[in-house]
Amino acid sequence: MLFHRARHHVRALSAFLVCRLLACFMLSLAACLPLHAAETAPIRIGAGLLIQSDAALPPTGTPNWRAAALPYRQPRPADAGLQTYWFLAPFRLVDSGDSPSSVVFSSLPNGGKIYINGALAADLGTSTPQVWSRRLRPFMINVAPGVLRQGSNTIAIRFAVHDPFVALGEIRLGPRAALQETFDTVHFWKIGSYQYTNTLCFFMGAFALVFWLRRRAERAHLYFGICALLWGLRTVVAFIPQFPAEYWPLWRTTCYLTTGAFLVCIILAPLRLVGFRSRLLDRVLLAHWILGVAAFALFGKRLQLFIDTAWHAAFLPFAFFMFWQVALNAWRKPSTTHVAMLLTAIGVIGLSLHDLIAMNGWFGTAPVFLLHVGVPALLLAMLCSIMDRLLLSLEATENVNDRLTALAHQREKELLLQYEKQKQLAYQHAANHERQRIMQEMHDGLGAKLVEARELAVDLDAPGAGVAPVLEEALDEMRMVIGSLASSNPDLVAALGEFRYRLIARLTRAGGKLSWRTENLPDCLLVNPYNGMHVLSVLNDAVNSFIRAGAARPLSICIIHQPEWLELQIQGSEHPVSSIVPGISAAVQQRMERRAEAMNATLTLQPGGTGCRLQWRLPAEPAQQQAVA
Repeated sequence: MLFHRARHHVRALSAFLVCRLLACFMLSLAACLPLHAAETAPIRIGAGLLIQSDAALPPTGTPNWRAAALPYRQPRPADAGLQTYWFLAPFRLVDSGDSPSSVVFSSLPNGGKIYINGALAADLGTSTPQVWSRRLRPFMINVAPGVLRQGSNTIAIRFAVHDPFVALGEIRLGPRAALQETFDTVHFWKIGSYQYTNTLCFFMGAFALVFWLRRRAERAHLYFGICALLWGLRTVVAFIPQFPAEYWPLWRTTCYLTTGAFLVCIILAPLRLVGFRSRLLDRVLLAHWILGVAAFALFGKRLQLFIDTAWHAAFLPFAFFMFWQVALNAWRKPSTTHVAMLLTAIGVIGLSLHDLIAMNGWFGTAPVFLLHVGVPALLLAMLCSIMDRLLLSLEATENVNDRLTALAHQREKELLLQYEKQKQLAYQHAANHERQRIMQEMHDGLGAKLVEARELAVDLDAPGAGVAPVLEEALDEMRMVIGSLASSNPDLVAALGEFRYRLIARLTRAGGKLSWRTENLPDCLLVNPYNGMHVLSVLNDAVNSFIRAGAARPLSICIIHQPEWLELQIQGSEHPVSSIVPGISAAVQQRMERRAEAMNATLTLQPGGTGCRLQWRLPAEPAQQQAVA
């Protein structure tokens, strides 16, 4: 939804750009109209006399003056060097009035000195053998009081020319208030619009290149960024007002280099956007650009007129082909951005033709250039098309993400169902295993004690007191089995404490003593309840065996804990070894070894000097290590 709204805004911007381009074109024409329309208050000087002369004052007595209609633009000989010209124009002033008078020059490319009635009115600077002057801005100068007079007046301009063309624009004279609006309009379209469009092009180019650096797959942003930066660079280079004369070849080569590179990019970039690619077209355009720049760099000023006319005009067929492809794309895939790019391309081609005609002075066209109005509009339309494509891809990606999210939720539900089934199976397996364990414990522990008690009871020769200890052992076995079922408290230390409490009571009744010693035993030792049952069973079997053998006065139990193992030592004293070891029957030893094997532990039965020691090692479990930590 977010990307859909963004696409709507981009297309609205494209429509706005088309309207903006048309408005700019109409305003450009309107800006030119005051140069040709007659007004009542200001005086329009539309013609005069021109002569090539190095004289410091107008050579009025020389017959070589020729008529020059303003605006004037005529070529000079290709091998001509620096030449000085005089322009002289008479005009009549009916009433000078009291308001201050001004003179507006719509175009004075070479600057110069302005004389009114023989008095120097302004020195705008001009070309010299050391300096190349190119002033593309309009000028407004104030006329000092008393210079103008009623009746006949003359205005003379002395200027020097390096360029291959001699050019002068229209001249208007009158009250400053009446001329200010005309001057501001011409100044805006000749200077202000260039500055604004340059800033816009540099900003758009930098934005596109930064975006391309983050997303290298978007090659359209690269072409667009280079195109925008080249147009801005070309405009900056072309509008340098003055530079040393020896740098003119370098400056002119740079102008052709940037202009040609821009034309190549402005043709190829829309073709890339509409999906047209041709290596032959790329090579032909690059060859035409490089050959033109190289030819001028080699032959210099002699080829300037050819480069300005034929070389620039040769780009027009490629521009028309680009327009044709953009039109086909707009026909096949109609959208606001495609139509906007088509209309702006039409405007740019039309303005290019106008500027080519104005640059060469064909058909008496005034040197008013308008291409800088259309190029930013075309660049913005291209940017809107690029952003529209990007938003379409992001919207498609968002839809894919939504589908993947839905599939992930569905898969998650399936996994939860499978997990519940596995959990139930695991619970059933654990219940079966626990039932098997309880049955095994009841059979090996309590069952064995009851069988032994039955044998003692039926043995007529056995004293009646011999049945009580066996029943005590049976009760201890039953308590351990019941305690092992309490899996909610898997603390081995608590279970050992309870076992110690019961053992002390038994030894007290038997007249024995208990020595209980622990080393490094933590306050809490978490183990698997199944393994805890094995620990208590091994202790209980060993203690019962020692009590029967009479080796429990006193009985020593030592529990040693280390991070990686647990050791239990049981030792009886006051009796020789030979009388103790046989007290542990083979069945009890087998049962103890089976429990140790189930716990992956080591069980050793070692005879001591005065008794027997039962040593049992248990590898520490992860739960124990966490409890110790």
